[in-house]
Order: sequence, then C-alpha cells, then structure tokens
Amino acid sequence: NSKIDIYPVINLNIDYILDNSEFHGSLNLPGQINLSSLDDVSLYLKKMIDEAYIQLYFNGFNIETGYVKTIWGKGNKFFTFDNINALDYTDFLNPDYIDRKISEPIVKVSIPYSMQGLIEAVYSPAFTYDIYPSQGEWVMANSLVRQSEDKYLDNGQLGLRISNSIGGFDIGTSYQFSFFRKQKPDPLELLDPRDRIHLFGLETAFVIAAFNIRSELAYYMTKDISGSDIDTFNN
Repeated sequence: NSKIDIYPVINLNIDYILDNSEFHGSLNLPGQINLSSLDDVSLYLKKMIDEAYIQLYFNGFNIETGYVKTIWGKGNKFFTFDNINALDYTDFLNPDYIDRKISEPIVKVSIPYSMQGLIEAVYSPAFTYDIYPSQGEWVMANSLVRQSEDKYLDNGQLGLRISNSIGGFDIGTSYQFSFFRKQKPDPLELLDPRDRIHLFGLETAFVIAAFNIRSELAYYMTKDISGSDIDTFNN
C-alpha cells in the first residue's frame, strides 16, 4: 500500500573555465511532470535550469551573473537571513539544502578586502516565494501556509553582506531589501504578502575544542514598526 513514486532525473553539468572568466551550467530534467497551468510551466522551467551563470574576474572585484543559487550567511543548512533564493519543498525528504533552492536571475559583485574580508552586493530583478506541494502526502494545512496564486513578483530585491575573519572568529553583517520568503498564514486574507521588508542580520562562526560553532541573528522590519497596523505583518 505504499504511495512512493519512483521516477528518473537526468542532470547535465557544463563547466567552461578561462583565465579571467568561468561559465557554469546545470540542467535537471525530471521524469515526473505535472503541467496543469501556466504557473506550473513557469515553475518547471525555473526548476529545470538548476544554474546557468558566468563569473568574471577583474582587478579588485568579481562579477557573477545569470541564474544562480547563492547561500547568504554562516548557518549550516539552517539560516535566518538566507533570503535570496526560494526553497522548493515539493520533494520534502530527499534534496540537500542547496539542491532545494530555486535559482534566481542575479547580479552579484564580490569585493575582497584585507586578508580574508569580503563585501558582497547582490541584485535580483524578480522574486519567488517558497514552493510547497499542492498534492500528495506532504501538502501543508491552510493554517500553516498560505497557498497564494501570486507565486512570482516582478519587484526586485537587493542585498549587501560584509564579512571578515578576526582572531579565529568569522564575523559578518547583512542587509536585504526584499519580501517574506515564506508566505505567512492569514485566514482572513487581510495581509498583503507583497509588503516590503528590511532584513538585518549578524553572523559569527568559530571553533571551540572539536566543535564548529555557527550562529546567526536576524531582524525582519516591516513598515508596521509599532505593531498597530492590522493590514501589515508585524516586525
């Protein structure tokens, strides 16, 4: 009586490396396809292009652009302000954290400084909400996630991250101008998930004995700073 489905997935990787530039591409062709609407077709195409981007190396800075999966922060598969890429939960058990991400069109500039410091600035012209299963065993209750038809936004997002290593401590700070990646529960549908957020983050990583310690702290600021506007998400 098992409801497990078995289907093939074809993955194709292409890497082309020159002295001052690189191209990396990865295509996924899943054997299980359910294209019942234009939204499903768009999502399938986004998931099919796992990554496709170029890296350009200049004196003092690097540029990365294309469909990219990027990890923002020092967490170890659990992050508080890694908000650049959407996450795909339709296969709830199998994928690793990076494989669950959906690539986004991104322009990223990286500027090294001092010995180990790095400044990263990212811009994405589009926004995708986290994707949850709409059928099968892993459908979440309506009280836990808002299944909105508005999966994609044309509004872009910005991010800035500054990190360095000082005396055995990796430290960093981050800012993002974005949206809530997870659509918040709203039984009365009064709240607009498209409201902007300012996301501030602090991070650190260090080693104690045989333990690698990673920690992050994030603050999501909405326009309802006082918490008195019933039409807007609280901070």
